[in-house]
Amino acid sequence: MAETLFQKVWNAHTVRRLPSGQTQLFVGLHLIHEVTTPQAFDMLRQHGWRVAFPDRTFGTVDHIVPTDTRRRPFVDLMAEEMTTALERNCREFGIHLAGPGEAGGFHKGTESVTTSAQDVGSGVQSIVLAADGQPIETYNASCNFTFAQPCPLSTGAQTLTLATTGLSDGTHTLTLVAIDAAGNQSTVASEQIAVDNNPPPPPIGLAATAPQVGGSTFTASWTDPSGQVAPITAATYQVCPASGSGACSALTAAPAAGPATVTVPGPGSWSLAVWLTDAAGNGTAANAAHTALTVPAGSLGGGGSGGSGGGGSPTPNATIHVSETLRGRELVVHVSGPATGRVRVSFTGRLGGRTVASGAKTVALKHGGLTATFKLGPRTAAHATIRVSARLDHQLAVSSTLHRHPRRSKPKRERSPLVT
Repeated sequence: MAETLFQKVWNAHTVRRLPSGQTQLFVGLHLIHEVTTPQAFDMLRQHGWRVAFPDRTFGTVDHIVPTDTRRRPFVDLMAEEMTTALERNCREFGIHLAGPGEAGGFHKGTESVTTSAQDVGSGVQSIVLAADGQPIETYNASCNFTFAQPCPLSTGAQTLTLATTGLSDGTHTLTLVAIDAAGNQSTVASEQIAVDNNPPPPPIGLAATAPQVGGSTFTASWTDPSGQVAPITAATYQVCPASGSGACSALTAAPAAGPATVTVPGPGSWSLAVWLTDAAGNGTAANAAHTALTVPAGSLGGGGSGGSGGGGSPTPNATIHVSETLRGRELVVHVSGPATGRVRVSFTGRLGGRTVASGAKTVALKHGGLTATFKLGPRTAAHATIRVSARLDHQLAVSSTLHRHPRRSKPKRERSPLVT
């Protein structure tokens, strides 16, 4: 039996059938805006999650856009604050954003220009959108030149497309010109805009030094390149194994001009990548600068000498051991090691190839031991693969995966008949 168009689309996006009879669908395009996303992004940060498909997610400012001008900063402080928050969140999570005046007052990508024109004589034949005097797009009205008034007196609101990717980075003058049926022209609007579509070049002179010889903590420094249309506002760094195989660290934000304090996961050879982001939200790891980091085998690293109590530096041969148990929805992690030191205990829960829960605590060792407890959600506790890690004073000491033991089914107890 032939499928309807709806059935074809539905089946093409079906992930699985749920026990409830409902269908889990894959959403191929996600549009977000400035009103409800701050809460969602905060939840992502709290759980340590990333956006699953940033290339399929698009942000736009479409609720608090001023109707008189798009110049930034907005006079309405709440509108400016909400727009700035969406720009910051989209930049952090790698989401393309299209908004009024674009990020920081810069224009990028494809934008829409809405306009209208009126003429009390022969009517409006067309409206031309031009950049620096060169036509970009034209709206043509429906005209009939067999009539005395061949074209409509008003075009109504019309939307034209401005593809800034066809313009060089820098300042351009946009004009909207209305043309009547007799060929007379009149400028409807004219405005200067700043276009910036390209990410900053790599940082200059990237270098990393270890304050403590043989330590795993480095201070990275660099110089920002000059000549940018949109000023450089942030930097991002990531540490990966120098071999090219193995897991990389999470993306970490850093000051635009540095320096950054970088801690590598443990001994070995590593590669530090640093790239820049400008005020227009442009930034890409493809424009990263790289430098090598080396931590000698057997070194515990750190970043200087520790103080008294739990902050003392462990001895070079100090080791720790970790064990974990699941008590209902409570994950209990026991760590044993040297008499003092600070241990960062963390866990991640993965289900279906995705991280569904995570958490971390830093706890001081007391008399060679500590216990950290995490509350889990019902689904995480019942089904997720839980991996526990412990770092002793910045060095990855041990990691472990929780193995569940199948529950034994309890024998049914025969009930005594009721006596009446």
